[in-house]
Amino acid sequence: MAVTINGSTGVQLDDNDKQKFGTGDDLEIYHGSDNNSYIKEGGSGNLYIYSENLRIENADGSESYIEANANTNVELFYNGNKKLETTDDGVKIDAGLLEIAH
Repeated sequence: MAVTINGSTGVQLDDNDKQKFGTGDDLEIYHGSDNNSYIKEGGSGNLYIYSENLRIENADGSESYIEANANTNVELFYNGNKKLETTDDGVKIDAGLLEIAH
């Protein structure tokens, strides 16, 4: 395990080296040698993300997947285009195809 601590870049770990949190190492954050990155909650609780406005976007921030806004709406995107939005009255769906599975 190689750990590099640098004032300008912070803490750097090698692939598959995990930063663990909690008495039982319940939370892990790491980058795997499979080129994937992971946040893993392994305890008996939930993983909470607190934010007034939450954005989940592609790697360079140019395309939204999910936008959740405090006290208003949640929006879901496909290929950068909004397809679904929650409203006070329910849900707004893009004028495209609506398919209901049985």
